[in-house]
Order: sequence, then C-alpha cells, then structure tokens
Amino acid sequence: MRKICKMRKTGGGGVWMTPLALAARMASLALAAWMAPLTVADSVAAQTPSRAELLGIAREVVEGAAFVSLATLDDEGYPAVRAMDPLPPDDDWVVRLATNPGSRKVEQLRASPRVALHYLAEGVPAYVTLIGRARLVDDPEMKARHWKESWTPFYPDRDQSVLLIEVMPVRLEVVSEAHGAPGDAETWRAHVVEFGSGAGSRHGDEGPGRRPSERFLANGRGGARAMAVSLRPSARVRLSWAAAAQLSPTRPNLQAR
Repeated sequence: MRKICKMRKTGGGGVWMTPLALAARMASLALAAWMAPLTVADSVAAQTPSRAELLGIAREVVEGAAFVSLATLDDEGYPAVRAMDPLPPDDDWVVRLATNPGSRKVEQLRASPRVALHYLAEGVPAYVTLIGRARLVDDPEMKARHWKESWTPFYPDRDQSVLLIEVMPVRLEVVSEAHGAPGDAETWRAHVVEFGSGAGSRHGDEGPGRRPSERFLANGRGGARAMAVSLRPSARVRLSWAAAAQLSPTRPNLQAR
C-alpha cells in the first residue's frame, strides 16, 4: 500500500502520502475539473450585454442605416419587401413611415398587420430587425406631428395623399461585430430584446398608445453561449452616413411601392 501511495520527485527522494491524503488530493482535483466549466460560464454570463446596452447598440446601428426594408405579407402569404425612408424610432421603439394610400402595402397591412423592419448598417457587418404590428394612421394632427421633411416632395397634400404606417415593436434582433455583439457563435442567433406589449399586440388587446416595457433575453443556450459587449468609447465604431443623404425629388420614390 505504501508503494502505491509514494510519489517520487525527478531528482530522487520521495514524498510519502497516506491513503487518506491521496484520496483527499484526488477528490480535490476532481472537484476542480468539475467546477472549471461553471467558472467559465459564470464569467461569460457576467459579460452578457444588458437590455439597455443592446438597445443602445441597436439605436446606433439604426442611425447608421440609409434606409429600412419593410416586409409585409402579400395576398398569397409571401413576403413583400421594399426600401423606405422612416422616421427614427421614438423612445418606445415605435417606428413611423409614410406611404401612398393606394399602394399595395396598404392593402397588405389591412389584411395582416404583422411586419418586419430590417436596418442594414452602412459598410460594417451590423443589422437590426424590428418585428411588430403595424396600423395605418390618417389623422391630420398625427401626420403633422410625425413628419419628415424628405417626404414632402412626394406628397403634395399631406391631409389627403399620405397615410402613416405606425409599427409597434414586439421584439428586436441585433447583430453588430463592431460593438462586440456578433450573436451566438454556434447557431448565429442574434441578440434579442422582447417588448412587453408583444403578447398583447399579437392578440390585438393592447393599443399602440401604450408604452411597452422591455426585457432582455440572453441569446443562445445559457450564459456560456452569450457574447461580451464592450461599450467603451474607444471600442465603438462610428457607422458611415456617406450614402445616407436625404431623399430629393430627383431620387426614386421609395414610399409608394
């Protein structure tokens, strides 16, 4: 038994351990090996971006996008996508756009209010997708309050020739390598923020005037899959607005498709 418990040093000589000490040593090593993955998971989970950080990243990506793609469902159930010139999201992440009352999207929205808005950053691998429900607004006061000057050339009579599309958010997905938020390494899932009004909106029992509460959902399969985000000023990458000049009468009308 003593021979089994003897540990020899390289330079000769020996260190003797009692069976009890050897068992304790082996148990300690086994416990350390078992705890190591948990320690890594806790460390990564501590770096998981907060809801506020994700929304800050998302707003910066949105500000760096020239236009937004609005996806609706056509009468055959297929996605219909077009580029549009939106107002920036408000504090509640409600987005407003203008359109021709005779456009196809108006009929599609009347048939199904489920939409997606996709913002692609200019020149960097970053995007935001805002999924929500839309309503059509024809109130002159609302149109005057939520108006963008770049829309004016396309609508000679704001009271009659334009409808607002008001999108209430259900959830937001964001990916931005520039901000250290590339999504899940295995599944490529985006970071997700859900808005508290989503469940009610899906059933039509929460009006668009209510302020949605927001909660953060960690992406991936638990904290060990989460990605770290650095929001230090030195780590931020400012997104280019070089191609984001405002619409003018000489440019294609992105509102009426």
